[in-house]
Amino acid sequence: MRKIIYIVFIGLLFQIVSVGLLFHFGMLVSAQENGEKTSLSEDQKRFDLDGNGTLSADENQLMQQVKNIETLSGSKLSSEEIKRLTTNSQDGPPPSFVGAPPPQPNRGGGRRGPSPPAKIVAKFDKNKDGKLTGDERKAALESRGEAYSSEQRAGTPTGDIQTDLKSSEAAAPTDAPGLYDAGTLRTLYLRFHDEDWYAQLNAFYRTDVEVPAELVVDGKVYSDVGVRARGTSSYFTVRSPKKSFNIAIDYGDDNQRLYGYKTLNLLNGHVDASFLREVLFNRMARDYMPAMKTNLVKLVINGENWGVYINLQQFNKDFLDEWFGTREGVRWKVGPGGGALTVAGDSAADYERNYQLKTANVDDPWTDLIALCEMLDAKTPNEKLVAELPKVFNVDRALWQLAVSNVFMDDDSYIHKGGDFSIYQDVNRRFHLISHDNNETFRFGRERRGGGGGPPNVNRPTGTPGGGAPPARRPGGGGPGGWSWGELTSGMVSPTTHIDNDRRPAISRLLNIPEWKARYIAHVNTVVDEWLNWDVLEPVITEYHNLIDEEVREDDKKLYSYEDFGNSIDGEQGGRAPSFEQFVTKRREFLKNHPELNKPAPKILSVSTPEKVLTEQTVEITARIDDTVTADAVKLHYGTDLHAAFDHVVMSKKKNNYIGKIPEFPVGTVVYYYVEASAVKSHGTTTFFPARAELGAPHYRVDAPQADEVTVVINELMAANTKSIVDPQGDHEDWLELHNVTDKTVVLTGMYLTDKMDNPKKWRFPDNTVIPPKGYLIVWLDEDGKAKEGLHANFKLSRNGETVMLLDTDERGNQVLDTITFEQLERDTAIGRYPNATGDFQVVKMTPGKPNSSMTKN
Repeated sequence: MRKIIYIVFIGLLFQIVSVGLLFHFGMLVSAQENGEKTSLSEDQKRFDLDGNGTLSADENQLMQQVKNIETLSGSKLSSEEIKRLTTNSQDGPPPSFVGAPPPQPNRGGGRRGPSPPAKIVAKFDKNKDGKLTGDERKAALESRGEAYSSEQRAGTPTGDIQTDLKSSEAAAPTDAPGLYDAGTLRTLYLRFHDEDWYAQLNAFYRTDVEVPAELVVDGKVYSDVGVRARGTSSYFTVRSPKKSFNIAIDYGDDNQRLYGYKTLNLLNGHVDASFLREVLFNRMARDYMPAMKTNLVKLVINGENWGVYINLQQFNKDFLDEWFGTREGVRWKVGPGGGALTVAGDSAADYERNYQLKTANVDDPWTDLIALCEMLDAKTPNEKLVAELPKVFNVDRALWQLAVSNVFMDDDSYIHKGGDFSIYQDVNRRFHLISHDNNETFRFGRERRGGGGGPPNVNRPTGTPGGGAPPARRPGGGGPGGWSWGELTSGMVSPTTHIDNDRRPAISRLLNIPEWKARYIAHVNTVVDEWLNWDVLEPVITEYHNLIDEEVREDDKKLYSYEDFGNSIDGEQGGRAPSFEQFVTKRREFLKNHPELNKPAPKILSVSTPEKVLTEQTVEITARIDDTVTADAVKLHYGTDLHAAFDHVVMSKKKNNYIGKIPEFPVGTVVYYYVEASAVKSHGTTTFFPARAELGAPHYRVDAPQADEVTVVINELMAANTKSIVDPQGDHEDWLELHNVTDKTVVLTGMYLTDKMDNPKKWRFPDNTVIPPKGYLIVWLDEDGKAKEGLHANFKLSRNGETVMLLDTDERGNQVLDTITFEQLERDTAIGRYPNATGDFQVVKMTPGKPNSSMTKN
């Protein structure tokens, strides 16, 4: 037990321990010393390191200190992570604990996600600038007590910001690839302002205080960024100073962005010697559902190499904008062993401890979430669930998340922990599940983590924990707070695990609906076929591996050996996890032979693609179905929003084909569609074309018909007006001239102008807008809709070139009256029709409100 004794050092840093907890430990030790038999709870078994069924004094001491960590972080450490604290500790306690902040009182039992950061800034921010500087920061550090030790140091600083800038310019990738480009290993240079930056990171861990630094990327200095240490087990259980970091690019400047992003998450590769699990999981998941962009970067701190980091996109408004086209909506983060979407009570307070609200200034973020949990409860009849749930919960996307997590056995997932995921409620009040924390994927299940059994033939003799047949277990039982793989066979989780577990309602309720279970099984098969194949994954993994190989070799702060890194592809084991080849091969074999994935299913041979679709036109879709397995029904699903519920029609059979019609939609509407051949009644299966269903659905746009008779044309425009004419407000703005080619007054009210073909009704002409016979009218393209004089559209032109379109009214079917597409233009250059009104567009003399004149005409 010599190793455990070193953990006593941790206790020096944790002064706040409740009397009740100490009394419990004392009584337990006393009982054991008197020879009394005690029954360890599942929670206590995590600390029974020698497996003798009792806790020694050292093990009790360890439990006390780990409990303090967990109280602070709001997250449980696993048995494996606890053991890791006691290994290789001959040189003293893990650096993570030196200067770690004191714990906070536990305000309730149970397990929950990380507590919200402690609010310290407001208390010490005397000048109210939202940051702590000078005496403000000094006072805040003093308030942290033993959490702050100014003697803490990490690394050896060299050079200065100019050295970083010069190195960054030399290392910048060519062609400026995106921040998350998969094939780029970009180097980030951090230069902290203060010598005690590492001590500050520890002292302000789990607070809202950021440590200031400069960031240099691709030869550009980003001044005054804010850095925090992040993570729980990746912070507490690693022996290296190489922590995970959160970097606020907008710390000193609200408008500062790094390639369009305001936040960086740099992960240290905890429990992943390959550095690739998070990267691979998200790369695959993005084929089927909203998931984070992720790649690899090299980090240099104060001139010293800190090695490879995983660069993980933040789940914030930028993420929402990329996937959902809006920055609005409500976000929650659910920690490990969180709420699992089970009913916790009737009030918001019952849910706040498990669902960490990430969106500020929301009037009532809890009523709808509680209603969702109640709908998923076993008390809701299946008929009501089928009718009502898709309106408020993205069922298809949830099934994809479960499928991907199951196939790649995500240890930190809804399946295993009932937590470690995020929730987003969109602007239409529909909920979506979002994966996060995917570094513990491509791993076999372990009994000590709450399942039973272990990986087949992975350096484990038969009869040891993790080897041989697993004992029978109650679904949802096992690990702390309900951590459980459920149905686990020799380390392999069943694709339908938790199907009867009320503590996983997003699984048990959905998979007990035959149509949804069949959809889920189809998704599992798709993931297996497209990604769980060593011939597919090996070149992808090798490319990433080779990208970082040299940097990993040189990194003296990495958490695992270079040998572990090398073995992670196709060795026996890569660190504490199986190699990728080992996992992929064995997992594919298991799933391909699982009876749920081998039931007969219909096969869709082809689906037609509509040609040009006009307004007021239904669209006929034809599907060819292989008759080897007869379909009970063939459905044509369609929708106008990838994130909303799709409608469907049953397709009718005509000879060897199935025919379905999508109803008409207004001009400019983008319509998504896919076909399902269902054999749910006969075989419990279904098939989709394309296989990715909603997110992979093909689409068409409803176009406007061309007008037979044109009364008004776009006659002249200027896309970059810097010194030519001014609008009624005295500003130089882009402008466009319309010309009435008839001998009668034309009423423009209700017509439309647009520069977006997917938004043809972008700007509507206001009431009482007319052009006299043979007259001209100027429209200012300046987004100045509040101007009282003149016509001001809600868009501007790009001098780099684009298309402008004029459409007729809704009553006349939004026919296209005129369209002009132009290429890049010089500033203050007018283009127009010549001859006037009828000719092609060309550079002309600027003549707003008058007939066009050629540049060559005298």
